[in-house]
Amino acid sequence: MRKKSVFINCMEALTANRKHSEARTLLNAGLKESAERQTAATAPAYELTKPYIFPAVDGNMTYHTSWGSHGVKNEAETILSVLNSFRLRSTLAKINQGPRLTQYVIEPAPGTQVQAILRHEKEFQAALHCNASLRFDNGYVYIEVPTGTETVFLGDMLIDNEFQSSDGFTMAIGMAVDGSKHYIDIAKACHILISGMTGSGKSIVLHNLILSLLMKKDPVQMHLYIIDPKATEFEYYKNLAACTVVSEVNGAVELLKSLCIEMDRRYSVLASTGCRDIDSYNAKFADAPMRRDIVFIDELSDLMSMGGKSVEGHIVRIAQKARACGIHLVIATQYPVAKVVTGLIKANMPTKICLRVGTVTNSMVALDMAGGEKLMGHGDMLFLPNGSLSPVRLQGGFVSETAINNVVAGLMKNQ
Repeated sequence: MRKKSVFINCMEALTANRKHSEARTLLNAGLKESAERQTAATAPAYELTKPYIFPAVDGNMTYHTSWGSHGVKNEAETILSVLNSFRLRSTLAKINQGPRLTQYVIEPAPGTQVQAILRHEKEFQAALHCNASLRFDNGYVYIEVPTGTETVFLGDMLIDNEFQSSDGFTMAIGMAVDGSKHYIDIAKACHILISGMTGSGKSIVLHNLILSLLMKKDPVQMHLYIIDPKATEFEYYKNLAACTVVSEVNGAVELLKSLCIEMDRRYSVLASTGCRDIDSYNAKFADAPMRRDIVFIDELSDLMSMGGKSVEGHIVRIAQKARACGIHLVIATQYPVAKVVTGLIKANMPTKICLRVGTVTNSMVALDMAGGEKLMGHGDMLFLPNGSLSPVRLQGGFVSETAINNVVAGLMKNQ
């Protein structure tokens, strides 16, 4: 057999290399096209073409700053009478009267066992003729008596100077019994888990968080992705430039997948610029900031049951890694059970809001402690901020459909 010349061998090698190079080029083009198709679910960057004007709170929301009174004197005398009847030496240190609860602060005398007071919760309930609750905190016994006479409005919290003067991504959570208002910055909250049965006020809490952000930040600074399986609760926001509303399960899965890709892209940008997180990047490149993307999921159980195992995988990835690059999760569920709120998901949701749940087991999943089963519903909540060991009992604000439409109409004038 005739041996091939050196020239022929070289030509064959060049041809093979050319084919290999062309194949690699085609592969890279395909991968690029695939990545572009996968990231199509995320919203494009927004450019302001005119000054962005936020709606005024007083013109768009009902609010008030004072609460009605009821027979606190008689209740205080009844509480002291129960304490004396069991020879539990204590004094009434303070009375905090809130919109739906009155809190009686009891200071046990030296030598009085706190557990002995807490053991008589049923006797206090019988004497007060209501479902009063007792708890011990910071050296005092708190007896919380429901009144159910007033409503807190979202506007009550948004008119406060603490919210108005904040420059972060501040959200109104609720009002405590002593009248103090509680807010949280999504950057500090990292990710939020909201649990509550039907009628507990879970959807209203989501509206409060969304409206708080819309009243403070423009579409250049943030984008809200709202996954609404019911396709009716959050339709108000679908035409806003700062919001994307997804109701189909396939669209929701694609969105979560796209956000994972966006998360990886952002980390590449941070690494290439020598920045540790989104805050340091925005401080370094103030003229072209990286926006925050906040994902609201109205019902996790629906998404988990219909979207398959991939949903949990995407959520866990975002919850574990995305905080530093400005992607946050706010997940709500009416079924706080271990099958829905898995260990990996709960471990990466440091901020928790627990509304009324059905059982102690549900409260343990939602909050890692009992108490959620004793709440009154309609916005009555236990709020556990990131880094805190004990929850705060708050009353969430109510916002009407008219108020939501007014805010949205005010924001639409910018577009």
